[in-house]
Amino acid sequence: AGGGMEAENPEQFVPAGLRCYGNPPRQTEDPLSPPCVSVFTGDNFGETYQGVTGEEIVILIYADGSSPTSATGTNSYTNTSRGDEMNPVGPAYFDINDEPKADDHIVIRGARVWQTYFNSRYQLYGRRAHFYVFFSGSDGTLEGRRADAEEVTSGRTIPRPFAYIDIATFRGNNQAFWDGMARRGVMFFGSSGLLAMPNSFYTKYSPNVWGFYPDIEHKADQFVRYVCTNMVPYPVTLSGNGNGGERVWGLLRTTDARFPNLRMYTDFVRQGLESCGVDFGNREYTYPIAGITIAAGRVPDYAYEGAARMRIDGTTTVVWTGGQETYYSRAMADAGVLPEWIISGDSVIDGFFPSQFQDARSFRYAWLVSNLLKANRREDTEAFKAYRDADPNGPAQDVDFPEMYRDLAQLFQGIQISGPDLKPSNVSRGFHAIPENRSAKPEVPAMFFDPGDYTAVKDTHLAWWDPSSRPPTSNQPGCWRMMWGGNRFLAGEAPEGNHFEMREPAAAPQDQPCNGFANSVLLAIGPGA
Repeated sequence: AGGGMEAENPEQFVPAGLRCYGNPPRQTEDPLSPPCVSVFTGDNFGETYQGVTGEEIVILIYADGSSPTSATGTNSYTNTSRGDEMNPVGPAYFDINDEPKADDHIVIRGARVWQTYFNSRYQLYGRRAHFYVFFSGSDGTLEGRRADAEEVTSGRTIPRPFAYIDIATFRGNNQAFWDGMARRGVMFFGSSGLLAMPNSFYTKYSPNVWGFYPDIEHKADQFVRYVCTNMVPYPVTLSGNGNGGERVWGLLRTTDARFPNLRMYTDFVRQGLESCGVDFGNREYTYPIAGITIAAGRVPDYAYEGAARMRIDGTTTVVWTGGQETYYSRAMADAGVLPEWIISGDSVIDGFFPSQFQDARSFRYAWLVSNLLKANRREDTEAFKAYRDADPNGPAQDVDFPEMYRDLAQLFQGIQISGPDLKPSNVSRGFHAIPENRSAKPEVPAMFFDPGDYTAVKDTHLAWWDPSSRPPTSNQPGCWRMMWGGNRFLAGEAPEGNHFEMREPAAAPQDQPCNGFANSVLLAIGPGA
C-alpha cells in the first residue's frame, strides 16, 4: 500500500488505490478533497522548489517532545491504545521510512499511516511524499522555537522541507517557529483555532503560509456580527441570577505572553463589539495561563478575585475570547455568580472533553460560536475512514490522535492543485481558484479564499453547553448541543431572533444534537503550573 505502479506508458504514473468519487469527481471520499486527477502523463519538472525533487516531496511534522526541565509541566504523557506513552525526549528526528520499532510513539505511528494514505490516494505527479517527525526539546521558549526552525532547515540531518504541519499546540510561542520557517521558505499548513494568526502574518509570508480555520480578522468578524445581531438587541436571557434585565457586559481574557495571537484577537473583538453598543467599562477579568485544563498545585486566587469582582460589578454576560482554563467556572459557581457566557471557540474549548472539566453549575449557561465541524461517531469521521483505509487494523484510539489529518489533507490538496510544477505560487493559484460556496451539511464547511486571504473556513455553527447529555463518542456527561442540527452560517447570516430562548435544556431533539468533537486536554503536573 502507498506505492505507485507504472502504467503501459512509462511516463504515466498511477498511485495505487487512486479512484475518483462523487459528481463532480473528487480525489477521495472526503467532500473537501480536490477535483480528481486520476492519471498524470508527462514531465513533473524535477526540482521545482526546496524539498522537491522529481521523485520526492519532503514533509516535516513538528511536535513537542519531553523535557525534564519543562517549567509548565506540559511534557508528560500521551494516552494511547498502548497506555500512557512518554513523548520522545527532544530534540529528536524520526524518518518515517525507517523500519517500524515496537516502541514507536503514537505520533510516529500516525505519521507512518498518513504517509501511506496520502501517497496512495492523492495525485503527486510522479513523486512520493517523505515524512519526517521532529520532536522539540525547547519547552516552548521563544529562543527554543527559533533554534528549532534553524535546526530543521539547516540540512544537517534531513533535507530542507518543502512544507510542514505543527502539532505542538500547547506550550506557546509557536509563532517564533513559524516566522523562522517562513523566512526560510518552508510552506506551512495549520488548523488550530487556538493559534489563529492575523491576516498580516499570512500576507507577510505570502504565499507560503496557509490555514484551515480563519485568520483573526475573519474569525473576529464572524463572532462580532453574531453578538451584535443576536445578543445586543435583547435582554439577559440565559443567566442563573435572573433574566429580563439589561445586559451588563464583562470580558474574560488571558494575559498569557505565550499566546500573543489570543490577546490580539481579544482586542479585535472588543473593538468590534464596542462599535455596536457593547460597553465593557472596566469589567475585564484575566487569567495568567491559557491552554491548560488542569494545573496541579496552582492556587487560582485570580479566578476567585475575578468572580468577586463580577459580583460587585453586577456582570450579567461574560464574553470569553478563548484560551482554555477551568478555574473561573468553579470560582464563579462557588461565589454564586452565574452569568451568561458567550464564547468564541478556539478548537480546544469547542471539544466536549475539555469542557467536561468546567464546573457545570456555571457552565450550563455557556453559549458557543465555533468554526469546528460536526462530528458523529469516531467511525464516521473522514480522519477515521482515511486512517483505516491505510491501516485496516489500526487501534481505534490511535486514529484521531494526534489530529494531523486535516492539516495534511489541506497540504496535499495544495500539492495536487498546484500541478506537476510544485511551488508556492502555483499552490496559491489553485487555492484562490476555488469558487465561493456555502455549507451543504454540518460536517462540511464553506471553504474558499477571499482575495489576499490564506485561510479557508468561512462559516460557524452555534451551540450551548448541556451538562447532562452525552456526546456520541463518550460515556461521560457534558456536551455542546448544536443549534439547527449543526447547520453552518456565513458571517451575519445566522437566523434572526434571540437564540438563547430557542434552546431546549430538558430534551434532546433531533435538531439540537450533541457534537462528537472531543479534542484532548492538557494537564500540567510540573512545578510552576
